[in-house]
Amino acid sequence: MNILKRQWEKFKAKSILGKTTDILFLVFIVMMLTSDGRILFQRLMLKTGLFGDFHSNESQVLSSETLAWNFEDENGEVRSLNDFEGQTIFLNYWATWCPPCNAEMPSIIDLMEKTNGKVKYIFLTHESREKVEGHLARKEWDLPVYYYQYAPPEQIASSALPTTFVINSQGELIHQSKGMRNWNDNQALELLGISPISD
Repeated sequence: MNILKRQWEKFKAKSILGKTTDILFLVFIVMMLTSDGRILFQRLMLKTGLFGDFHSNESQVLSSETLAWNFEDENGEVRSLNDFEGQTIFLNYWATWCPPCNAEMPSIIDLMEKTNGKVKYIFLTHESREKVEGHLARKEWDLPVYYYQYAPPEQIASSALPTTFVINSQGELIHQSKGMRNWNDNQALELLGISPISD
């Protein structure tokens, strides 16, 4: 009890700046102890613009094996990238338990609205349908989620979450990024072949 009392006296003796710094540090520590707090922090970091650029752009034609890779849609029907031939594809590997995935998702949802059906979005996960559907319901997200049947081919393989690939309408991989980024910007629209929205 004496330790707490001494700490309180030290705190009271600090300047306003010192007290503010201590309080902010305590709030940060408490926030980092919860999943939602970590997601909120990561979203704030995304807004700084320090994360997520397009330096990892690719330019390679995807093989017929890659385009024929099978996965399942929400109804259990087998699909492949070939089903979306002639469309720009935004392929995102994610998981419900992944804070960076959840942090970037609101910006992807905003991007989906801006592209207005001109881009095919594929969100792939290893998780069960029940877990994903519950998570989407809690977050109030309406996403086209697909489920792995087996591991992706080498050209679009990644062990990092989130990972995003952009495939143009000619079947060329034009972008790959690992880790979260803010997708709600004109740079992302240009990458997807959509005219940027002027301010």
